[in-house]
Order: sequence, then C-alpha cells, then structure tokens
Amino acid sequence: MKKEVFIKQSSSVDRVSGESETVDDFKGYLESAFNNQKPEVWEIEKTEEDRTMLSIVLKEIPTFLEKYGGKIPPLTLEHFHAVDVDAEKAPRLKGDAGFQSKYQRIIYSPDALTLESRLSRAQTMAHEIGHFCSYQYYKEEETEDELGVSSGSRIGFKRVGLKLSGEGGNDLLEEVSGKLDEAVMDELAIRFIKELSVKEAWFLEDISSDSVGQVNDGDSLHELRKDESGKLYFQPNSHVREIKVLNNLIKYVVKNKPELYKSEEEVFDLFAKAALTNNLMPLVRALRKGMGKNWLSVIKLSLAN
Repeated sequence: MKKEVFIKQSSSVDRVSGESETVDDFKGYLESAFNNQKPEVWEIEKTEEDRTMLSIVLKEIPTFLEKYGGKIPPLTLEHFHAVDVDAEKAPRLKGDAGFQSKYQRIIYSPDALTLESRLSRAQTMAHEIGHFCSYQYYKEEETEDELGVSSGSRIGFKRVGLKLSGEGGNDLLEEVSGKLDEAVMDELAIRFIKELSVKEAWFLEDISSDSVGQVNDGDSLHELRKDESGKLYFQPNSHVREIKVLNNLIKYVVKNKPELYKSEEEVFDLFAKAALTNNLMPLVRALRKGMGKNWLSVIKLSLAN
C-alpha cells in the first residue's frame, strides 16, 4: 500500500512517499537520528564563543526564514558537531562546514572557522541551516542491476532545496539546479547576516574598522564589506561563480519581463521561496518567460564560463 508522510516538524525532511513499510522505516530512522544527537568519537567540544554564536543564530533565523516561507525544525546546539579533521573516522568536509541529511546534523571544522570573524562564522552556519531547512522530498523508487533487471527499491531524493534529482539521465538538471541552490543559500545567508549585525553588537566586537574591505587572511572564505548605508556584510568567495550567474539571471528576467517582475528582489524571492518551500513553479515560469524554453542550457553555459 502506498503511503505519504510529512515530517518537517521532527526532521529536516518535508515529505516521504512510497510503500507503507518502507516509508515508516525511513520516517523512524530520520526522527531517531534527529532526536538522538550524541557526541561522536571524532568530535571536539564547542568553544563558548561558538556556543554563543550558534545560540544567537538559532534564535534569530526562524523569523528571517519565515519571510520566504521557510520552516525550521527544532534545531538545538546538539545538531552542530565540531570535527577534529585529523581524527580517525572523521567525516570529510568539502569546505568549512556541511549539512549531512543522512545523520540529520551540521558538521564544521573549528580550526578553519577560528580564522574567521564571528559574523563570517555565523554566515557559514546560516548557509548550512538554510540547507537543513530547505524543502526536501524523498521517494521510494525501483532499482535495476547492470542488465536492467529490477533489484529491489530504495528511498532516493527527488528534491533538496532547488536541487532536483537527475533521474532518467537528466544529469544537466541536477547539476544546474544544485549549483543554483548553493548560490541561493549563500545569498540568503548574506541577507541574514546584514540583519543580524544590526541587532547583535556582539558580532562586531572582533572586527576592527581597518579590516573592512580587506581579506582576513589567505584562507578566508569571506571578504568584509560595507553596503551603501555603511552596514557590514560579507562578499562570499566560496560560490562566486554561482552567485554571479544567479544575480545575472535575476537581472535578465527583470529586463526581459519588466511588466511581470518589477524588481530584482522580487525575482530573488521566487528563488528563495522555491528552495525553502514546495512552491517551485512560479520560479520555473519566470525563467521560461524571461529566457525561453532553453533556459536550462543557457544557465549551464553561464555556469561553465
């Protein structure tokens, strides 16, 4: 018997569908992982400063995400795990931090993030929380062996944020949507940090005035900047190409369809809401109207250049 459950309130995943027994097992696994966050053998105890930073971010970010329709599950400090990258069996980090859906947690390298300011660390965490809170849909699907013979079934992702499954050989869709998802999460994190720096003076205490506009050090992920009104924010270096493409897409849509989309922020809202909720079609329609039926290939070429 087919079954569908919605479990965002007790895990990172919004929706799971498939056979009843499979869905129940996957639901139980996710909820158990979410509710039983224990220290790992490779884990380092959080510093008091990181605990303070994370506590403030967790307090402020739900209201911020709600503006884009995002809902945050009941995350706690225990869902954030500091990794000793040299420890045996330590998970690999692609950057300074990452969201692990399988284990319902966010991992980070305290050694790398120590080089950053409080605001920069908060932006990194806000980016990963965005992934944690993004719309996530998993579905049971049949698997095949090398000869194309059915070999059972498994639960696989259909959508995580803007990233869409490339099932059926549509690798282009998965690649392009995944890169745009990273760009949207970074743009959301930047907006959140700009608001946070106004509310919480604690985040500015470790930033000297002469560091603004300068790179913190050779390994820094972010560059300190000021916007037009003089408020601090960060220019990310980790997804520069993706963010440039995202912002160019937004400008292109507004330029080509000014009668439909009045501002760049209005179009960005479509991206953000599509990543955080199930409301994907308004964004797809905007891209089709602004760029034509080959919009996916156009984005692919932009990301390659």
